[in-house]
Amino acid sequence: MIRRARNHALSVRRNIHAEHAAEGLIFYAYHGVNPEENVLGQRFVVDVSLTRDLRAAGASDAIAQTTSYSAVYKQVRDIVESGPNRLIETVAEKIAAGVLDAHPAGEDILVRVRKPDVPIHNSPEEGASTFSLLGLDCPCMC
Repeated sequence: MIRRARNHALSVRRNIHAEHAAEGLIFYAYHGVNPEENVLGQRFVVDVSLTRDLRAAGASDAIAQTTSYSAVYKQVRDIVESGPNRLIETVAEKIAAGVLDAHPAGEDILVRVRKPDVPIHNSPEEGASTFSLLGLDCPCMC
């Protein structure tokens, strides 16, 4: 479920950009380095922030000119719930590259993947990894 979304911050500059944010997306998966993480599984909380030019959407009021929160949620869910991967950095990178690939109008993306319940004795309260792809000329594999 998307808990907090539609976080539009429109600029008054000549180029109108907005941040599409889907925060607090909760999934259950089996990612992790430790065997107990792969057997027991755990919750993962994902935040995705996609920046894009929204002039056409603002002028036309057409959903086709913006980014669908539902489509982003489904894509993130498919990536997080597949696997497993050993590192949450890998999960974050797959989300960032996949969302930008599916939404070519996106300019920058910031993805944060958190493990709020790491199932390891004396573990930190929460583990997290943040992955960002900024600009169209990023040196990534996307």
